[in-house]
Amino acid sequence: MRRWIPGILILSLTACLHSAAPITPVRTATPTIATGPLGTQPARTPSPTPTPIPATATPTATRPPTRTPTATPRPTRLPSAPPPSSGSQRPQPLPDGFQTEGNWIAVFRPRLERQTWSEGAVWLTDGQRWIGPWPSDLTMPFWTLWNGRLHFCYWRDGEWFEELATTNVPPICVEAPDGLAIRRDRIGPKENDIHHLKPCGSPGELCAPIPPDKRLSPPLRFPIPESVILNQVKVYDRVQARGCLSPDQRHALIVVYRDGGPMSEGEELFRKVVPDFTPPPLTFPGGLYWVDLHSGKVLTAPTNAPGWPDQQALARALAEQERFPVAFLPFLRSALGPTQAGPGCSPDGRFALAMQALWLPPGEVYLPADVRRYPEFFGHDFRPPPYATLWWIWVIRIEDGTGYPITLLEDLFNTELSHAIVDWVPFYMLPRDMPQVPLPPRASEPPSPWKAP
Repeated sequence: MRRWIPGILILSLTACLHSAAPITPVRTATPTIATGPLGTQPARTPSPTPTPIPATATPTATRPPTRTPTATPRPTRLPSAPPPSSGSQRPQPLPDGFQTEGNWIAVFRPRLERQTWSEGAVWLTDGQRWIGPWPSDLTMPFWTLWNGRLHFCYWRDGEWFEELATTNVPPICVEAPDGLAIRRDRIGPKENDIHHLKPCGSPGELCAPIPPDKRLSPPLRFPIPESVILNQVKVYDRVQARGCLSPDQRHALIVVYRDGGPMSEGEELFRKVVPDFTPPPLTFPGGLYWVDLHSGKVLTAPTNAPGWPDQQALARALAEQERFPVAFLPFLRSALGPTQAGPGCSPDGRFALAMQALWLPPGEVYLPADVRRYPEFFGHDFRPPPYATLWWIWVIRIEDGTGYPITLLEDLFNTELSHAIVDWVPFYMLPRDMPQVPLPPRASEPPSPWKAP
C-alpha cells in the first residue's frame, strides 16, 4: 500500500508482533474486480515544522563499506559483459545466458547517483533483454491480446486503486514487437505454493506439505536452531515459511522467516499508538533454501552465492561488468546481517523473486533528495528507527537454485512509488479476466521504448 492508512498499518504491524510472515515489496497483481463503490483515502498532511534528518550517506562507487566481511569471499568467475550502448543506461544481460524463459519482471531501478531512491525508471526484463525505460509511476502492468496482437498494458499512478482492484479509466496498451516470448500463465500458480513446514521424522526435521493434496515431503533438515523450531511449533504447530514449488514437484525454493529482530520504518508509526512497544530480539535471521524434495537435500540459496560474503562478491563482479549498478554497492552491508522475506513465484512456477532485508543506520539511507521530497515523513514528531530497511531483490531459478541480484529498494520511499517496483508481469485476457475495466485501451503516452537502443 502506497499511502499510510492508520488502520491497515496497525493491523499489519500487529501481525508482525506475532512473528507472522513479514510484508514484502513484491506486489502480486490479481484480476479480482471489486463491485462496490470506489473508496477514498485520507490525504497526507505534511507536518507544519518538518525537521529533516541529515542524510550523510554519499552512495558513490568510491565509498568503501564500513563493515568488512569476516570470511574471504570466493572468487566469482563471470563471462565478459557486452559493451553498453552509447549514451544509454539500459541494464546489461545477466551472466551465463540466465533468462526467465518467457516470465517477465517489472523492475524499478532507483537513481542513486542523484541521491534519491524515488527517482528512476521501470524496466521489463527476462534476464537477457531489458526493455524500457517505462514511467516510474507505472502501475499494475500485464500482458494481453488485443485485436489478435500481443500488448503490454499498464496504468499510471492514481488511475488504478489497488485496495479495491478497480479503475475508472482504460489501461494504456503498447503493441509488442513480433516474436516476443511471454508466458500466458496467471501470476504465481497457487497450487504450487508452500505455506509452512511441519515437524516430522527425527527431532529437528521438517516436512513441506506438497499441494494440492498436502502430502508431506521427505524429512528435511534445515540449518535452523532447534530452539527456534520448538518455539514456533509450540505457538503455531508449524514453522513459519513460504516457498515456490517447481511444476514437476522435484524442487522448491523455501524461505524460513526470521524470528524476532527490528521492524521497518513503520515501527515508529506504530509506537505513536503503542508507545511502550519494543521489538523482540533477533533470535534467527531467517534463511533462503533450495530443496531437492526427492533426496531431501537442502542447500542455502542462491546456490551460486550461498553466503553473505559470496553475495557481496557476486554483486561486485556484476558491477565491474556493468550488469549491476555500481551505486548500489555501498549499501550492500548490514548491521545485523541480511534477513529473508518472500518469495514471489513466477507465472509458470519455475522462478522466484526473493527479498533480503538489509538493516543500515537511517542517516545513511535517508538520502537528501528524498528527505526534501517527503517532509510529511520527517516532521518534528518523527523519531528515526535504529535501523532503516533496504530490500535486495534476487531472481532465482528453482530447478537448480541459481540466482542473480536485479535491484535494491528502500522500504520507506519506494512504497510511495507504483505497484510495479518489482513483480512478475502476468497475462490477462481482456475483458474476460477484467470484466469491469473500461475498454478499448488507450495509446501509450510516452514514445514506445521497444526499439530503443
